[in-house]
Amino acid sequence: MFKFVFVILVLHLFSLSSLFAQEAQLEKSGSSTPFWRNPSFGSQALNPDISLIGDFLLRPGARDTGVNAFSLREAELGIQAAVDPYSRADIFIAVEEEEGKFNVDIEEAFLTFLALPFKSQAKAGRFIMDFGRSHRTHAPERDFSDNPLAFEKLLGVENSMKSNGISFNLLVPLPLSSYHEVRAEAGETKTSFGEESEAIKSNERFIYARQKNFIPLGDNFNLELSGGFGRWQTEGGIEKAKSTSTFEGRANDLIRSIATGDFTLKWNPNAYRSFMLEGNLLYTLSRPLAEENENGEKKIKHAVNEVQNRGGFIQLQIQPLRRWYLGSRIDYLLNGDSQKEERQTVGILTFFPSEFSRIRFQWNRKDTDGEERSHRFFIQLTWALGPHRPHPF
Repeated sequence: MFKFVFVILVLHLFSLSSLFAQEAQLEKSGSSTPFWRNPSFGSQALNPDISLIGDFLLRPGARDTGVNAFSLREAELGIQAAVDPYSRADIFIAVEEEEGKFNVDIEEAFLTFLALPFKSQAKAGRFIMDFGRSHRTHAPERDFSDNPLAFEKLLGVENSMKSNGISFNLLVPLPLSSYHEVRAEAGETKTSFGEESEAIKSNERFIYARQKNFIPLGDNFNLELSGGFGRWQTEGGIEKAKSTSTFEGRANDLIRSIATGDFTLKWNPNAYRSFMLEGNLLYTLSRPLAEENENGEKKIKHAVNEVQNRGGFIQLQIQPLRRWYLGSRIDYLLNGDSQKEERQTVGILTFFPSEFSRIRFQWNRKDTDGEERSHRFFIQLTWALGPHRPHPF
């Protein structure tokens, strides 16, 4: 992993060397001062783009389940600016409500190197891992008021698999205006796979690779196909895994793997009509590598101790009128702990009074093996102040 970070830094230094050579050539020829030396270039650094997004949720009938009926789920502050011609900084700070208390969390804070060799880019800092379009989108801006069952169980609804590390991506043009992107991410995280934070005593190191294909199918009609695989390992850090596995005793070494696959089909000819179909599949495997017995001896665990979870969703969103959207989502989850299947059907109606505000009505029906069918209803109000970044494709 450290070799991977070293290569990224060397590539960035190489790109800066070309900048210095270009600057020296301009000054030697007597040309005007390069634009990156111009004092006006730093104006955005002194006045960065600042935005604020508020997310309010009403749950009719929720008090019967012990959940607050009214909730300001999140207020997210975004600060974004160009640091220099070859890098950009993005910081997103979220104030979240939990059990009547507000907690401050850094959603993302990273520096992006925009002009590495071979038209590649890299970012370093804290960022949300790339498991698909819906996962990369911040919670208040997602297409539905809640997260799919697979995200809640396999990735953790609260932490969204945020990590401290470095990410590198390379975009390769292909014939017929299509593109192939290769991405690699490495780093450490304390909150992953939905684990409760108090169960993790040390950071988990991970490495994740992903490939993506962008295929144009016609005018304003595009298809994106993606897939990835990652591996996480914690050494001496788990007292007892709580959410995605039920290993007893002390697992000195815990290894977890994840495989993902997703697609996005999008048609958007104008501001009055659009269509988007998205699907995502997730598979996770958790197993201890060694466990201490009563005598303090380590014992290698076998495949019988593996915990496998799988799930996914498919969602459709249609824009019949300029400010109205209709959508539906179907969730599926096979819980490796209980071996129960969970299924959920979701329907939404969304209205945009303007580009900066949104009202959404959502209904959920959930079926779990051996349990009574449950229904939930949401009313979500979201508003935005200032410029906000474009959403992922």
